[in-house]
Amino acid sequence: MSRIVTVTPNPALDLTLEVERLGVGAVNIAGASRFESGGKGANVARMLAHLGTAGSAAAVVALPADGADSWIASFPREVELVVVRVAGSLRANVAITAADGETTKVNMRGGPLSPADADALLAAVAAAARGAAWVVVGGSLPIGMEPAWIGRVANAARAAGAKIAIDCTGEALEAAVVARVDLIKPNEEEASHLVGFPVNDRPSAERAASLLIERGVGAVLLSLGASGAIYRAAESDTALYMPTPRAKVRSTVGAGDVLLAALLFTLSSGGSSADALSSAVGWAAAKVEQPGTTMPTKPLRGA
Repeated sequence: MSRIVTVTPNPALDLTLEVERLGVGAVNIAGASRFESGGKGANVARMLAHLGTAGSAAAVVALPADGADSWIASFPREVELVVVRVAGSLRANVAITAADGETTKVNMRGGPLSPADADALLAAVAAAARGAAWVVVGGSLPIGMEPAWIGRVANAARAAGAKIAIDCTGEALEAAVVARVDLIKPNEEEASHLVGFPVNDRPSAERAASLLIERGVGAVLLSLGASGAIYRAAESDTALYMPTPRAKVRSTVGAGDVLLAALLFTLSSGGSSADALSSAVGWAAAKVEQPGTTMPTKPLRGA
């Protein structure tokens, strides 16, 4: 497969705590805990490395000096890591997962990032994108980074000959639609915000994907959580749908990142859209059975 470059503008140290049942306003005892390098782009790279071979994935990460060593120490060595040193301190995200799989998250905002830091990150992405099939920008933007940066990184990726995929939220995701990127990966809530109507089932998801394609997006991978996912490409008249195989949920953290990584991996390896969506949903279902950002070893199959 061709190389895929991931971009994490707002990395974090992820703390995952496992409890029997979360009691709000009470003292909770964690049965297990783990610290890991986090950020959506980093998780996509982690899964791509698991699926592919050495050199198949590269990760461009904006890392503050304060906390960088801890982040790098828990990141997989098989992924080519391009670190852009920025000001500020590394943020922390906390995920509390109950025995029934329900996850409560508290994320810090991250930043601030200066215009010079944003320019340095863009230059690193432009260099890493040469010869790559895709550039994937994942996660939130830190304080100080304008949503318009998404349009700039899309232009840089295209100038290097790569396609651009965006898995961000809020104004950054809106900027991706305006930039007519090659692929976006919203969940139900994010898609609802983009199209102005509730997206909560297959028909509404297919309608949302069609509307986003009409706005110029190249493809939409829309996650429906436990209900599955749809994939609609501009060159197709219909959306593909794949239900989620039954899984014993341990943690939903990173499931969307695995979904995107497996889809792009299959497409970049010459697979069809149908095969790519089937693989993506199977791997994402397997991910929710793992703790924290631990990657699954094989996909789940069957309803």
